[in-house]
Amino acid sequence: MPPKWKDGRRWCPDCAAYLDPAQFPARSVSPKRPDGLGTYCEHHQKLRNAARREHERNTRGNGSTAMIYGSIPNADREAAEDRRWFGRTVYYLGMRDPVPGRIAGVRETDHQGLQVWVEFEHGLRVSRSELVGVALFKALYLAFPARDYQPPEQQPPKPKPVPYIQLQPPNSWEVGT
Repeated sequence: MPPKWKDGRRWCPDCAAYLDPAQFPARSVSPKRPDGLGTYCEHHQKLRNAARREHERNTRGNGSTAMIYGSIPNADREAAEDRRWFGRTVYYLGMRDPVPGRIAGVRETDHQGLQVWVEFEHGLRVSRSELVGVALFKALYLAFPARDYQPPEQQPPKPKPVPYIQLQPPNSWEVGT
């Protein structure tokens, strides 16, 4: 790696050239950046940020919940019908509260394992501004509901414990003790 500075110009690793310092974005001064300039020129910094945002958008969640949005291939829909899962209710467990949806397709690959297409009636909020109706999830993030399961807002209130007094025989039957 060449030195960062040469003849008053700064090195950009992506350009593989020394550029005028005015072409670098300003950053806060720190021990790592005593000159207060970014590592890459503005053009390459924007490209790197766009690539990072695109990667985050395609792998949103906790890092391993790769969700794919889009239309469901006919082969995946038929695979769900073959398993008799098509249209069954399933809960997505990757949010704070389970989100109900209906199975719309199934796919199985050697690399990803079992994946399930889920349609959400009211949409699944994946960011503040983005609501999706269909998504592909790894099966381990989904659960079929138990027959007696009710979503939290529909569960009957738990009965309050009734106070009671436990009667115990006295240690001695003698009077005055």
